[in-house]
Amino acid sequence: MDPITLLSAVDPVLATLLSPELASRMQFGWTISVHIIFASLSIGLAPFIIYFTWKDVRTNEQRYARLRSFWVKVFAAGFVMGTVTGIPMSFQFGTNFPQFAEVAGELIGGPLAFEAKMAFFLEAVFLGVLLYGRDRVKDRTYIISSVLVGFGAWLSGFWILIVNAWMQTPRGYEMVTRNGMEIAKLTDPFAAFFTPRMPWMYVHMMNASVISVALLVAGVSAYIVWKKPDAEAWNTALKLAVVLLIVSAPFQAVHGDAYGRHVEDTQPQKFAAMEAHYETGQADLHLLAFPKSPEALTDPRAENLVTVSLPAVGSFLASGGDFDAEIIGLNEYEENPPVA
Repeated sequence: MDPITLLSAVDPVLATLLSPELASRMQFGWTISVHIIFASLSIGLAPFIIYFTWKDVRTNEQRYARLRSFWVKVFAAGFVMGTVTGIPMSFQFGTNFPQFAEVAGELIGGPLAFEAKMAFFLEAVFLGVLLYGRDRVKDRTYIISSVLVGFGAWLSGFWILIVNAWMQTPRGYEMVTRNGMEIAKLTDPFAAFFTPRMPWMYVHMMNASVISVALLVAGVSAYIVWKKPDAEAWNTALKLAVVLLIVSAPFQAVHGDAYGRHVEDTQPQKFAAMEAHYETGQADLHLLAFPKSPEALTDPRAENLVTVSLPAVGSFLASGGDFDAEIIGLNEYEENPPVA
């Protein structure tokens, strides 16, 4: 069901106020906002699962067995919910954005199919071994299963981010005419899969997931330790989570700073849209921005924004240290992406 039809059934008045384009974006945005919680949970838990499984098998200590058993169950719940929330998004490419799917289907369809057939099934098979095979398979097989489950989670992110990265910096295709319609034809799979954006996006997303789950593990562990200070297993989990955070959090900040300059170098129009920067020149960094009028809320290109900004910091971030750097404004382009 397309988003306008669905919205009409729920709220006919609201449906008349939204364009199909905006409603499609809102529906897809809501779906992916829920899905990414569970996808990040799987990715971020992967190193914890591997470590706890390895330590359990090597030391045979009860604390590692408890941690492995608990977090594998959490991983399994996240895997199931990630599957349930992820499947609709594949269909929404066609229902919400049919013209895009028809034009770029050859480029985005392959990686999405690879994600299902390679990563999803890899996780599903060996997650079963982790859940039910501790006393049924050899220790080496059990450790390998944890590694393959973690690898499957990170491989899943790889194929999905290939699609996202290609949409940002498309490569490896040519426009051809088929059945009277101009479409993108895949000509170089390597170039299409490993676009300039791909390594930046993949590293940033994987590390962000590790940070998020490390905070989750630390929070759960700290609460249990607070209630029961002699909880040896959870003291261990808390220490591991803190060590991961000490490493991953500063790295995310440094990488994110460089990532911002990469966006300015490869997509200057997108960088300008991110900061609602309309006039070419020195750019501020908007901490908060929202339209002045209610009508502008449904106009993605509204310019009348109320902002709370850091002067010239946008130029500083985009250039790598120059507060006076000139940033091209949105007024230089004929068509602009959504801003409001």
